[in-house]
Amino acid sequence: MTRLPFFPELIGDWAAWYGNFGDEVVGQTADLPLDPAITLLRAADAKYLAYAVGPWLTQVRAFSATGTAAISVLQYGTGTDPFAMPLFTPPVLPAGVVPVKPGAHDRLMLFVQDIKNAAGYLVSIGQALRIIGAEAPPPPAVPTFKLVNLMGGACECVRIDFRKFGYPGVFIQGRRNNGAWEDLDIDLKSPYLDERPLLVAGTPEVREYRLRFWNGAPIGDWSPVQRITVSPA
Repeated sequence: MTRLPFFPELIGDWAAWYGNFGDEVVGQTADLPLDPAITLLRAADAKYLAYAVGPWLTQVRAFSATGTAAISVLQYGTGTDPFAMPLFTPPVLPAGVVPVKPGAHDRLMLFVQDIKNAAGYLVSIGQALRIIGAEAPPPPAVPTFKLVNLMGGACECVRIDFRKFGYPGVFIQGRRNNGAWEDLDIDLKSPYLDERPLLVAGTPEVREYRLRFWNGAPIGDWSPVQRITVSPA
C-alpha cells in the first residue's frame, strides 16, 4: 500500500501536527524500548516548534503590516516629535514550553523512525502521533499531458508536457486536420517536442494528440484526445 507523506504540506497545518506530537509522544511510547530522556527532549522540540509556527509566526505576520504602516508614516506623515519605530513583542511561551536547539524538525523526523522501528510499535501508536500518511490514491489509468504552442523563428512546434506516473515512458500518436493517426514517438522523459512542418506551408492546421503508457510495449487505454491549432511561424 502506497501512502502519502505524514507531515503536512501546508504551513498552516504544521502547528497542529507538532502540537499533537509533543502532547502525545511521551504517553504513546511509554511501553516501547526507547530512552525516556530522549523522548522528553523530542517532546520539547515538538512543543517549541508548535509555538514557533503557530502563535509566534502569526504575530510576526501581523507585525509585518504594522511595520509597513510605520514606514509609511515615517516617509509621508506629519508631526513635530521624533518618530519611534514600533517594537515587536513575541507572544509569551506557553507553560512547559522551552526554547530548543536548531534542527528540531530533523531530530523529530529521525525520532519518528526510531518509534516505527521499535519492538512493540503498533499502528494505533502511529495513528495517535499522526506519523502514518493517508493512503495514496491510485495513479491515473492513462497519462496526463498539456499542450503548449511554440512559435517563433522557423518553429511551428507543439510541446507536450506529460506525466507517466511511474511507467518507463509514454507512446505518443498525433494526427493533423482529421487525418490518420501517426505514431510519433516513445518518449521516456517529458517534454516531447513535435517539430513537424505544417502540411501546407503558410496554412494553419489542427493537431490532435493521444498518449498511452509504455512498458516495453504500449499498454492500457488511450488518454482523451487534446487538440491545438498551429499557425505559420
